[in-house]
Amino acid sequence: MSLVTPDRPMEQRLRVLRRAYADQLPHRIAQLERSLEDLDADNRRQTLRSLRLMAHSLAGSGAIFGFSQLSERARELADAVARVEPEPFAAPGEKARLARYVATLREAGSPGRDWEEEAEEDDGALEFERSTS
Repeated sequence: MSLVTPDRPMEQRLRVLRRAYADQLPHRIAQLERSLEDLDADNRRQTLRSLRLMAHSLAGSGAIFGFSQLSERARELADAVARVEPEPFAAPGEKARLARYVATLREAGSPGRDWEEEAEEDDGALEFERSTS
């Protein structure tokens, strides 16, 4: 049985792309943290919109690259922001609640995670779904 298959080059390219994505996650999460730190009454709507869009982007890109836990945490943050965004004034504890969502996102996107293993698990689930449909 040969280890070289037509799919092998694609797998290698995907691995490189996943690694590049993982390498830039700390920067993207830091952007979320800085935006949250800047949240105040004067810029509330603009900052919340920015937070929601950044979280939404991470949710989508995380899913595309096979980072399901990161994607789920980002989706939770985007949903939490969307719930408070329409309100004209901040509720007590709003910033602290959003900070907890960002902290769980940081944990899910931490450099110490085994991205290759998580992505392979996601790939295996996808292959199973394809084979049963």
